[in-house]
Amino acid sequence: LEVDGSTTIASWLVYNLTNFDFALISSSNAYSGNHIITVVVTDAFNIPVKKSFTLTLIYNYAPQRLKFISNYGVVNYNLLSIQFEPITTLFSDPEGRTLTPLVVQGNGDPLPSFLAYNQITNVLS
Repeated sequence: LEVDGSTTIASWLVYNLTNFDFALISSSNAYSGNHIITVVVTDAFNIPVKKSFTLTLIYNYAPQRLKFISNYGVVNYNLLSIQFEPITTLFSDPEGRTLTPLVVQGNGDPLPSFLAYNQITNVLS
């Protein structure tokens, strides 16, 4: 295996011989860009055959919070309906990709059955 012309396997790239998968093991954007990967195989007579391809790594920057969402309090037995600001005013994506909101409890668990979030209207009820 050669990466960018070097026979030293890059520390940020792992190649699995069992199922022929490549895995990136770095969270750094230092390796973003195009890399020429060459797979070299030999037969019983040690005759090599090479096949190259370009691996393009695109680092994904995490979405950014633009504003905090206020805390809300509800008195028992009142109907709950909270209209949030549009997602695009609360969060942004550095690459300009569309963000998809997911509303969960503070500990990451799903909302309890008496609460629902509508992604289209941006309402928690």
